[in-house]
Amino acid sequence: MICRLHYPTYSSDLRATGRKLFFILSLMLLHSIPLTAQSHRYYTYSFSEESSLLGGAVIGGGSGTASIFYNPATISATGQSSFSLNTSLVYYDWCSWENALGRDYHLKQSSLAFRPRFVSYLVKSKLNDKLTFELATFSKETYNRRLSFNKLLQTDILMFNPGDEMYVANYVVNDEFDDYWVGLGSSYQINEHLSVGASLFGLFKTLEYWNVYDMAAFEPDDGQGIPDSASHIATYEFRYHVKFNDYRLLFKGGIHYHTDRVDFGLKMEFPSLGVYEDGKQLLKTEQQQNIMNPDGSGFFPDFLIEDTQAKKQVSVNYKDPLSLGLGIAYRTPDLRKTYYASLEYFHKLNPYIMTKVKDHTIVTPGIDENEPTSQQWMECANGARPVVNVALGAKWRATDNALILAGFRTDFNTAKNFDYGEYEDLNQLITESVDMYHFSLGTSFNILKNVVNAGISYSVGKRKDQKQLLNLSDPVEYNTEEHAALQGTRTNTMNITSNQINLFLGLTLNWPNSNKE
Repeated sequence: MICRLHYPTYSSDLRATGRKLFFILSLMLLHSIPLTAQSHRYYTYSFSEESSLLGGAVIGGGSGTASIFYNPATISATGQSSFSLNTSLVYYDWCSWENALGRDYHLKQSSLAFRPRFVSYLVKSKLNDKLTFELATFSKETYNRRLSFNKLLQTDILMFNPGDEMYVANYVVNDEFDDYWVGLGSSYQINEHLSVGASLFGLFKTLEYWNVYDMAAFEPDDGQGIPDSASHIATYEFRYHVKFNDYRLLFKGGIHYHTDRVDFGLKMEFPSLGVYEDGKQLLKTEQQQNIMNPDGSGFFPDFLIEDTQAKKQVSVNYKDPLSLGLGIAYRTPDLRKTYYASLEYFHKLNPYIMTKVKDHTIVTPGIDENEPTSQQWMECANGARPVVNVALGAKWRATDNALILAGFRTDFNTAKNFDYGEYEDLNQLITESVDMYHFSLGTSFNILKNVVNAGISYSVGKRKDQKQLLNLSDPVEYNTEEHAALQGTRTNTMNITSNQINLFLGLTLNWPNSNKE
């Protein structure tokens, strides 16, 4: 840890200024930093192409080889042993954060990806034909955001210097979050109507996040953008880095009731349990130089506060909520059409510290007899509000050999308007806070005894009037409202739009002579 404060010679009363700085600096260090990590949504992805094309509305049936995830009690409903491979042929994502860094200062990103989605192996027991097992591996979520911005402008910002100065601002956020699952599930058919099932998953969550921004204002030399001396450069810099791998276990249980025309499903997903963690690292830096106090009393003392913690000094506790899902599948009398509906409730995750530092105290030497500025300066808070998502699907037979599938599902954001309570001032993993809506359409057809699924999905979400990440379009030397140097006051004028298009293909190979009797 490095904590250094440099006191300029132009301060008339060092101790008085130090007391003032202690109050202001404390507010700055506890000021919550907007981060972007993970989607904070539970229905961002669906699994296996049949389930995806039905909008994930398959808790009551119709999930095919994705039963291990949606409702393990329906694993036996497939009736045969099979191997399934489902891929996302093209995944295109584009987003726009209007006014994110100030008036007309936007952040935008578009990305194209090719990624495998879901692989499963399903086998019926040879000892008991009422028992079916499934092994599956898939990526539940892959979230990437790489946003950057830089600006150079001429404006009057420094109090001690009459006229305009050069103002330089840079902003970078680089975030990668992946959530991989591998699981073993089984279902048992109690009778011709009722089945029960359970599945156990190993989860591997990995996060690497960088957020860096810096601003500088200086008097140019003959319009060339070169300052006369270092004393004429006012600067502020912020860096924050979070990295970890978290290994967890998660258990699901389900019940499925089948009739000739209607199926019902119930599934419960329990909170995950931490098993192991590695690759842990936290880093945070704040630096300020040559910033004048707006009250005219002189310059604030310069400071550099920096700390990094890793390995055993950091513990990770990434929580997954309890959830309860209900589903129904209804078949028309001619059995040519089936309609699906699912409703799933995700319980609240009370605010908690996700990355905790052991035996950690940040101290500001020279200020009020070395009292600590913050015990939790580097730590990240997390949490989730309760949400209920709805999914609808339809499947109808177009020909004797082909089906048409369509679906819709909501995907509400758990960080939207979330109250962090006592952890409000800690670093927070905050996403776009946008609710998404997913639409899908595709086809399923047979080739010999094998099944091919192909289709497209489109997702869209918008939200207006959010608080800006920073205000770089109206900078002041020191913002007394937010206790921030070389920034303006943030306003609720950020508008976020997110779009996704996914083209996918699925293949299920059914073993010969394995059909259920």
